[in-house]
This record gives sequence, C-alpha cells and structure tokens, in this order.
Amino acid sequence: MSRMKESATGGSAYRPGARGGRGSWQRCDGAHPCPVCGREKLCSVGERMVKCSRASEGSVGEGSDSCGDYYLHPIDGAALVQHIEAPPVEPTTQRASPDVRDHAYRVALAQLRLDDTDREGLVRRGLDVDTIARGSYRSLNIEGRARVARAVVDAVGETAAVEVPGIYRAEADGRSWWSFGGSAGLVVPVRDLEGRVVALKIRRREADADPRYIYVSSAKRGGATAEIAAHVPVEALALRASSRRLVLTEGELKADVSTALLGEPVVSLPGVGAWRAGVDLALAWGARHVAIALDHDEKPRARLVVSRAALSILGALRAAGLNVALWQWEGSKGLDDLLIATRESKR
Repeated sequence: MSRMKESATGGSAYRPGARGGRGSWQRCDGAHPCPVCGREKLCSVGERMVKCSRASEGSVGEGSDSCGDYYLHPIDGAALVQHIEAPPVEPTTQRASPDVRDHAYRVALAQLRLDDTDREGLVRRGLDVDTIARGSYRSLNIEGRARVARAVVDAVGETAAVEVPGIYRAEADGRSWWSFGGSAGLVVPVRDLEGRVVALKIRRREADADPRYIYVSSAKRGGATAEIAAHVPVEALALRASSRRLVLTEGELKADVSTALLGEPVVSLPGVGAWRAGVDLALAWGARHVAIALDHDEKPRARLVVSRAALSILGALRAAGLNVALWQWEGSKGLDDLLIATRESKR
C-alpha cells in the first residue's frame, strides 16, 4: 500500500445562497450538489431546509416525495420545520428489536440463494468461497417475495413481523398477502458489534441506479423504516481480539472486501453524513488505534463532504484519547479498490 499516505484536510462551508424560497424546493445537480451529502441527484434545497436522500445524522425529520425518502436538515442550524411543503411521512409501526430483526432476517436469508452472477462478482472483488458463505450474501429477485415473507411471519409471528423493515401486507384485486420489500439485487447483511443482522442492504442491479445501495424497508407501505447502522463484517469480528488497529470506511460490502484483503478489521459507516455512528462503534470496539479510510472522490464538493466527515471523526476520537490516522491515496476511489489494485499489481 505504498500509494497511501496519512494526513488530514478540511474545507470551507457551502451555502446554497438564494436558491429556493419558503415552500419552494430546487433539485440538486452538478452545479449545486446537496450541501449535506454532496450528491448531485435526489436531494433538494429550500430557503431554510435541505431534503437529503442519504444522510440521517443531524436531521430534524423525515419525509417522502417523488424522488423517494429523504431526511430534513436545517440550513445553518435553522430548524424551521414549519416551512416544509408537507408534514414528514412517518411509518405507522415501530421497528422490531435487534434480536427480532436478526432472527427474521436470518430466516429470510435462508429462503434465498446466491445467483451465479452475484457470486462471480463477489469473487472478482476478492472474496473466496468460504468468506462468501460466512457473509450470507444472497440474491433478491422479483419473484418469490411472498414465500420469503411467509417464512418470516411463521418464525416470529404476525405482530412482530409487521415491525420488521421489509415485511408488509400487499393488496391487489381485493386480496392481500404477506410480501417482502427491497429492490432486486445483491443482498448484503448489515451486522452490529454483537454479530446480529440488524438490516439488509441491496446493491441494485442497474449499473446507473442512484443510489446504487438501498436498505430493505417497508416505510413506503406504512411499515417500519430500516435502521441506518454502522456495519461490522463477520471476518472483522473474528479479528477483534488479535488486531491492535480498527479501520473505518464507508459501505458495507466495501468493509467486507477490505477486511478480507487487508487482514485487519474494517468496519463501515452507513454514510459520511452518519459519521457519529463510526465514532460510537470505534469507541465500543475498544481499539486504541483507528485508521479513517473514506473514499477518494474526484468531484470537489463530494470530496469536501468526505473531508468534513473525516475531520469530525478524527477530532472526536482524538478527544477520546485514541491514536487516529487519516489514510489518503490517489487513483482508486475506495479502500477496497486500492487493495484490489495492489493485489493485482503483485501477481
């Protein structure tokens, strides 16, 4: 990893200026990316609020519009929720406990298989057969949803099932049945520090899908929202007792691959906007040495958002007395890309 260096950089604040007025929202684009997450699509900016489609950290509410679910963020701390176009759409059910979700999702995963195409993709990323098996990756297709949902309902009961993000009652032509939500694609289990599967993330099949990764949720059908949680790979848990250093990155699959290739525990933030979750996980992990390895992005504004998150993590962990380093590199976007490129160069 000779191309990697350790440093820290920051940037100046972004202000949307006069874009948007009270009750008026302007879509983010390449010239005006989201001031919260840096995304150029699916987010909107108003006079006093931002509808961010990615970052939950620091939000004051949630809602849904034609672009999908979003989190409300005040601009410059002005929490004027009364200026939004419509009240946030809240799920009608609470979320099941981590233990119930773990049971339900393991049952759901047992009903699914990993397609050959998705398996080959994981192998190309650097995962071997045993690691893929331990990771419990699956493929979610359009068909077979009712069978998956029925297995979960039978396992945890109807009362608990409606509180599991992804489980809902579908209705059509005067009939109803249990079904399972989520876009078609590769299923990546999201695990907490106890190894429980607390959420499921889908890597959508469409190469141009934005966002490419999305949680399994039933909020749009009046059910429970997914927990936006930091992720601990199975392989990282196995290395916890023997490794002196913990590495923080962004993205569940990226953490899984990086742990396998680096041979050190790599855990992930659910997004740079949720950097606090990474701080909490690092402190709970118990490591005295932490490396921050967030994506290298060519887009200036996205790079600024990542830099702010990295500096926030750096400051919080150093204030807690930890030894913290910031990893930076050129060329490859993510830590997993860098490790794959390094491995290929040595062959």
